[in-house]
Amino acid sequence: MPHTVRPRRALALAFSIGLLAAPVASAADDPVIDVTLDTIRAKFAKIGGFPETSKSPSPYLADFFGIVRLNDTLTLETVKKDLVPAHAAELPGSTPRVLKLQWKDGGTIDFYARAQLRIDKKDGGPSRYNVAVVEHAVAAENDGPNVARFLAFLQKQGWTARYLAPNPYAAEEQAAFARMGDAAATNATKELGSFDAFAKETHAIYLLPDAVHGDQSRYDVLLDMLKGGNYDWFGIEMATVDLQPVLDAWVKAKPGSTEHAAADAKLQDYFQVAWNDKFGGVAARGQNPYYLAMKIARDAGKAVYALDTVADYILFRYGEFPLGATTRNVVWVNRIPRTGRGLIFGGSAHMITGQRNTFQDFLTAARPGTPVYHYYVEHPPQKPAPPKPQ
Repeated sequence: MPHTVRPRRALALAFSIGLLAAPVASAADDPVIDVTLDTIRAKFAKIGGFPETSKSPSPYLADFFGIVRLNDTLTLETVKKDLVPAHAAELPGSTPRVLKLQWKDGGTIDFYARAQLRIDKKDGGPSRYNVAVVEHAVAAENDGPNVARFLAFLQKQGWTARYLAPNPYAAEEQAAFARMGDAAATNATKELGSFDAFAKETHAIYLLPDAVHGDQSRYDVLLDMLKGGNYDWFGIEMATVDLQPVLDAWVKAKPGSTEHAAADAKLQDYFQVAWNDKFGGVAARGQNPYYLAMKIARDAGKAVYALDTVADYILFRYGEFPLGATTRNVVWVNRIPRTGRGLIFGGSAHMITGQRNTFQDFLTAARPGTPVYHYYVEHPPQKPAPPKPQ
């Protein structure tokens, strides 16, 4: 997403993160952290902008409005040994999965082992995480200083790497940050308009921006392009990079084989939850529109590439905010082949002509001379006609 991120839009996808991961079997004693959209909106308004942890590169996944992502290998036994009694006292209400502490210098902090974040009571979302909930982390009045204090404490103790989950896109985030700091950076691609012209190329990219996720008219254009077959590979935002081995097996395995059936089942599991309410209703298993689009490419013998970052990044590195969104553009570019005719389908905010630090900017820098065709150039958005006077 470009730098002019609207808070409502920025929050909308971040809070739909529960719809971006495959269902996870829960245990009866799984701790649950309830977060509401209204609370987060209030926090966002109080901060007056983006959380501090979203503004500069980090080798760690950091936090989600005060819910700090911890390393998966960290145990509550280790935390208790580190902190009690030297820095904090254990509070009543602790369980084998939740450690509640009172800091000696004031304030509380709760450590959760494999907790589920539940956004507006929606279950079946992201994997269970080890997290630390700082004081008022899910209350609107918190404005971030407790997160900074906790992170500074870890650094002082030399525990940062041991406590915090690593950022899987730290290098891409550095590249994004460097480009964002360049005041001269601008979209440098010479974007051509015609899909017919693109089809005659041997090495080119065609961008089909999804104006609004779930726009049926744009989706129908995508289906027509996929069915036409005049491309070599298809890249799609709606699949995360960790699905690539599954996609490769799905495309290459013989239909009817055990390998093919297993890959198809995993994709259908993913799309039962991910992106499954964008067209007005919840799609039945195997009928998610984005799954069906990929299936057209697969049936035509085309390679399919998952473009987007894993859900952890979008959540705990604010992937809809400026740095996180720009980093995703870098990841997209790094995901696609260097040759052939590629059709790219994803959110329009990643590809708006003339905006800074778009997907095209990083594509041009990585692959100078690559022709870029753009649906918006051929079919610019039309402003709605003014209402007729009564």
